Amino acid sequence: MVYRGSRDRQVKQEQSDAIAQAAEFVVAPVLFGFLGWLLDNRLGTAPLFMVALGIIGFVGAAVTNYYRYMAKVEHDDEGKPWTRRQR
Repeated sequence: MVYRGSRDRQVKQEQSDAIAQAAEFVVAPVLFGFLGWLLDNRLGTAPLFMVALGIIGFVGAAVTNYYRYMAKVEHDDEGKPWTRRQR
């Protein structure tokens, strides 16, 4: 698809955001899991910290993406008829 002007910029920005969010879901748990693995090797508690920190990394990425999505929806819905308060 070929878009022109501001629509082209918007599409590129949305694609970049999607790639960044996907990377966040991969990098955060892997990084935290790796740090947990290092702790497990140091303390001899394998795989306790690796699993726990991997889960924390995933939950952190999910919560971050949830709040980012809710902020985007709120911004996009600003001024729309269905968001106006009834008097």
